[in-house]
Amino acid sequence: MMKESKFAEESRKKQEAAYDAKNDVIRASKQCFESEGVTNSQAVSAEDKMRELESLIHRVKALFPIQSSPTTSKVPG
Repeated sequence: MMKESKFAEESRKKQEAAYDAKNDVIRASKQCFESEGVTNSQAVSAEDKMRELESLIHRVKALFPIQSSPTTSKVPG
């Protein structure tokens, strides 16, 4: 009877540990998905701002066309 009681106690402890581990995995998974959502949102926001910047650059270039040509003058040194 003592062996059965000891075996039952060990089994109960393992079940509790497995339950705790399962809950830890679920919590970590939720945190991961939340973090991924924030990261994706920040990436979309950054892309939108980059497009806005590119649009402004094109507007400025249209207002002030700059001709780029190689310079032949020497830089004093």
